[in-house]
Amino acid sequence: MRLIAVAIGSLLVLAGCGSESAPQNTTTSTPAPPQQASSAGSTEWSKVDPCGLLSAQDIKDYLGPEANTTGTKTDKFNRPECTWTGKDRDQVKITVWQPPAKDVIAGPTKKTLPVGDKTGYITSSTSASCLLEVDGGTAFVSMDAKAYTQTASNAAEDSTCKKVATTLSGVVEKLGW
Repeated sequence: MRLIAVAIGSLLVLAGCGSESAPQNTTTSTPAPPQQASSAGSTEWSKVDPCGLLSAQDIKDYLGPEANTTGTKTDKFNRPECTWTGKDRDQVKITVWQPPAKDVIAGPTKKTLPVGDKTGYITSSTSASCLLEVDGGTAFVSMDAKAYTQTASNAAEDSTCKKVATTLSGVVEKLGW
């Protein structure tokens, strides 16, 4: 019996030691909040409502006067995005995002256009379509406009990109960039 009492007493002492190590665990988990705080500043761009970045008139300028000016909001790959569709293949899409490497978008070989005080990088363009990306510092905003039914057949190749650059100037202003 005496051995059992000693064994139980030893177990109780060991259990008490185990509870002392619990506060050490909370001390080691304290570094986690600074990591969360550092990413909080970089996620501000991800809370943008992309559908609020363009006006109804902006949408009609690309998709025509009868266009539905209500966009479809998604958050694909943690990138706020809004898409408006028109006739046939006509579409306008705004995305706010962070590229894995800025040089992929803002490389020295890219064609550029001024967008307010910023630079717009042309990813692709035709006379009736343009994908233009603007570096806002912590994130990019891109506008992909495909206005095939709204573009004259004799339009200059960069006419849609110039129009997108003008539209994105207002978007950059709304974003406070």
